Amino acid sequence: MILMHVENEAREEAVRRAAASVGERVFAIGPGELELKLSEIISRFAGPEEMRPELLKMLPFQLTPPGNEAVPVMYQMPEVLIFTSMEEDDIRTFLSAFRAGGEKPVALKAVVTPFNIGWTLFVLLGELGRERDALRG
Repeated sequence: MILMHVENEAREEAVRRAAASVGERVFAIGPGELELKLSEIISRFAGPEEMRPELLKMLPFQLTPPGNEAVPVMYQMPEVLIFTSMEEDDIRTFLSAFRAGGEKPVALKAVVTPFNIGWTLFVLLGELGRERDALRG
């Protein structure tokens, strides 16, 4: 399953075409989900049987999400792709198919893990932005 927030319908269709190449379903997310945990967003679209077992297990420790700030009133949600319960090869194939369609890359991408499944979408986007900025130097 792929959760997406992209800037227009043409990009949304490009994501859907690339996802079809690996047999994955795609669901649009938006600002209304910013304060929801990833687990809550995922459960809106899929049942537990569709999730990898490791995502359903409680960790023996609790990871504190990086920052727990409130969503600013004028927050502009960036484009993002969030991969849930997908094999690494399928993610690579999806990304190759998306690029082959001529679309510019989606800057923020994440894989749902046992570490971030309890984070809100807003916290995840903040962490992805910080990671991207750190890589840019």
